[in-house]
Amino acid sequence: MIYFMKIFFLDKINTRMFFSALKFLGLIVIFILVALVIRIFIAEVYYIPSNSMNSTLYEGDIVFVNKTSYGTLFHRAPLNFPLVPELLLTKSIKKWLIEKLWREHREFGISNIKRGDVVVFRFHRNEEMFIKRCVALPGDTLQIDNDIVFINHKRQPLPISASLYYRLQTKTGCYTENALRKIILRKDCLEKIDSNGCVVRLTEFYADFLKRSKDIKSLQHEKDTLSTRSAAIFPHIEALSWTCSHYGSIVIPKRGVTVKLDTTNLAYYKEIIQDDEENELHVKGKTIFINGRISDTYTFKMNYYFMLGDNRLNSSDSRFNGFVSEDKIVGKASLILFSMEKDSWVSKGFRCERFLKKIN
Repeated sequence: MIYFMKIFFLDKINTRMFFSALKFLGLIVIFILVALVIRIFIAEVYYIPSNSMNSTLYEGDIVFVNKTSYGTLFHRAPLNFPLVPELLLTKSIKKWLIEKLWREHREFGISNIKRGDVVVFRFHRNEEMFIKRCVALPGDTLQIDNDIVFINHKRQPLPISASLYYRLQTKTGCYTENALRKIILRKDCLEKIDSNGCVVRLTEFYADFLKRSKDIKSLQHEKDTLSTRSAAIFPHIEALSWTCSHYGSIVIPKRGVTVKLDTTNLAYYKEIIQDDEENELHVKGKTIFINGRISDTYTFKMNYYFMLGDNRLNSSDSRFNGFVSEDKIVGKASLILFSMEKDSWVSKGFRCERFLKKIN
């Protein structure tokens, strides 16, 4: 009798444990599915790894990216969906999914991309995510003169948190870290120290403040004069001698607009035609072939944008990587969720003043 009672109670305990485990597993699956739906349709969270958007965003910021602003982007390959690569176990499954492509498209969003928006995106076939400020829209003519952006020949104000470089000289001639910490506050604002003083990164507001300081001998705007690196600057034509401070003018491609093509201006559109809009492009002598046919014009299939970092002379942006197509836009960076201090001149820890701060 005791033996049968033990079996009965053991079976009951095992049944409870089984259903408890099943319930726990079900909760995990639901949690993963909810997280996946949120990441695909609503929002993602990104960590800022560099200072290319200083002083708008600092290294250590955790940023909320709203996908509903411009509409959710449905990728061409299942492998590009959030969490999918992490869930795959074999190379054969990954290979099969890569080959299963469908038309990439964007669902309806609550707004269009505007000049001044801080945007998360990719360049061409590069899978790395970037976060920069959109400064020019499809069809705009952009020019940068003396670090000032002109859109359609109209001067654009520098964002209040964006920064330029300045040549700083103190009255004492002292440029030790201890001396400079009293002036510029953060080490990531110090670009270099040389025989002519130092180069620092400042917002226009703080630069105006320092110019009135009794400790400053001079503070002059420092432009990018490295025309020798023109080959690195888009459209990678050395003869243009463009720099980060003096760039353009350049017209941003727009869907439906047709441009004339020749071997002189092909560098502006080659990556768009080949990579973004997936055509076969070959050049023989001075003749351009697109999809096997001789072509002296091209009509754009998508809209494109021009992105700049707010740290204007230290940012890998459209000046180096070219236009950003509409199908590479992930979403709008709208909020700093929280932030951890990374600068060696500032006490480490949680940045309370950046908690739930709106990104402008």
